[in-house]
Amino acid sequence: MKKGSGNGEASILLNNYLTGREMEITEVRIYLTEEEHVMSYASIVLDGAFIIRDLKVIEMGGKIIVAMPSKKMKNGTYRDTAHPLNYETRRKIEAKVLEAYEEARKIQEAGLPVRGAATG
Repeated sequence: MKKGSGNGEASILLNNYLTGREMEITEVRIYLTEEEHVMSYASIVLDGAFIIRDLKVIEMGGKIIVAMPSKKMKNGTYRDTAHPLNYETRRKIEAKVLEAYEEARKIQEAGLPVRGAATG
């Protein structure tokens, strides 16, 4: 992944918003873990211009879900640092991340290296 050019990336995202062009998830990276409830961490790239790191694929109540990146607050609660503003965007992110997670698990089961496995 190339280093960004700063304002050019913001311009791409703003232009997409102004023209009504749908945001695309152009890359997903999966980092499998052996933590108790966190099955993997993920990073996503939007429109080849903006990265969101530290999404988590977690097991909760028998389900596998995608948790957005969060920060622990002074009072001990957690607050999302980045999150979708609508259901459709959340669904799209979850689907892409879970698809990449399943692919990474298959690669791992085949005995191949997975660290930072990318799709895009």
